[in-house]
Amino acid sequence: MGVRALMLDIHINGNSELPTPNAPVNAVLLCHEYCLFGHRSLSFGLTEIRSWLDTHPREVVTLILENYVDAASLETAMNTAGLTDLLATHQSGSPWATLGEMIEANKRVVVLTHSEGGKRPWLLPVFSEA
Repeated sequence: MGVRALMLDIHINGNSELPTPNAPVNAVLLCHEYCLFGHRSLSFGLTEIRSWLDTHPREVVTLILENYVDAASLETAMNTAGLTDLLATHQSGSPWATLGEMIEANKRVVVLTHSEGGKRPWLLPVFSEA
């Protein structure tokens, strides 16, 4: 049906219940709480999403973050992955752009989060926006 959404859990390795010795303590990782059992760097995962978007220029992706890092760390990862120019913004209470408008403006990544929402114009609080 054209819906593209990913739910990503983001942790700092040292704050994980079971951190991995394969990454620095302060590494920002995609993992489900227990980074020891499987992880990848957030920047690498976001770079894969950017690559996919580059080959699918008429697609919009929603990222739903279960987020345990600060907004500055998310922003750094977005910049490193080259996603910053694609991040959609939305003013709470105003109408959303249509998919066509988002595609035309090349603002094709919507980021919703349960933590740090509103700390960047593109980092939207999931429970008031969804």
